[in-house]
Amino acid sequence: MKRIWRKVLISALAVAVVVASYFAQFYWFPDGWPIGGAAVARNVNISPVSQVIISEVMSSNKTAHPGAGGLYADWVEIYNSGSSPADITGWTLTDNANSAISFTFPEHIMQPGEFVLVYLTDVLVNEPGLPYQAPFKISSRGDQLMLYDDSGSIMEAITIPALSSDTSYARIGSTGEFIVTKLYTPGLINTNDSYRSRSNQEQLSDMPLRITEIMPSNGSARADENGIYSDWVEIRNDSSSPVSLLGCGLSDDIYDRFKWSFPDITLGAGESIVIYCSGVSGERSAGFRLSSQGEQVVLTDSEGAIIDMVEFGYSQTNQSWVRQSDGSLAARSW
Repeated sequence: MKRIWRKVLISALAVAVVVASYFAQFYWFPDGWPIGGAAVARNVNISPVSQVIISEVMSSNKTAHPGAGGLYADWVEIYNSGSSPADITGWTLTDNANSAISFTFPEHIMQPGEFVLVYLTDVLVNEPGLPYQAPFKISSRGDQLMLYDDSGSIMEAITIPALSSDTSYARIGSTGEFIVTKLYTPGLINTNDSYRSRSNQEQLSDMPLRITEIMPSNGSARADENGIYSDWVEIRNDSSSPVSLLGCGLSDDIYDRFKWSFPDITLGAGESIVIYCSGVSGERSAGFRLSSQGEQVVLTDSEGAIIDMVEFGYSQTNQSWVRQSDGSLAARSW
């Protein structure tokens, strides 16, 4: 009889633990466990509340950026986005609010527009004048980062998605949204031009072609000649003379620039062409699709030199991105 009651008691305790965990997660602390007076979201981003922000993260740095001691360590970029200096002395960076393992900034006043890199090496180095190193690492399969001020108040929390090698999670544009990108720019503004400037071997083409509009999620906006609603990219000849596209490449991967190659097509002066990204290669159909979650589109010449390149963020169905004269993108609803 005692054994029976012991089993009943153990079962009841197990049920109680499950129920308590459920209420703790969804009712008592829906935004995370309160640490140092601030609830930390586990799977929800906390928008930055100061001018100092997390601007870029790389969780699988294989060959992209040699950092501390020439090692290819993962890294986090902190940026002062304001117009005045910011004192981050005593601020902390961690990937686990429930752990005492974190990186604490030494005496450091960030100037406006200044970037600070913290390399994730599992070794703590926070001496002024030396490359900062944090005593933890983050997972390329997805992780979180939290930034606290010196009082323990949370300044920002981001959820990092799974990232492939040499790919970063970067904040771009005036809206500050994060996108997954292979155009990593540690220590620089997250733009195409910054990526080009830090690559000494990058060759640019002088062909007068321009990506003018992109639709990553074509639900019913524009059908191809077969009546199919595929994603599409519009390209324009900006010159006053005809331009042959034969052999040029179109891709959504800067490391695989010829996912689709143009057949013998010539664009007249000021003329545009629409290429549908259907996943099946054809006369005007590329053998890849675009992601509505955001990525890049790369146009190259027949030698692989970049003619034009754009990046876009999350896109709603039937929303295109129109290239502006300054190179930025503006959303357009169809």
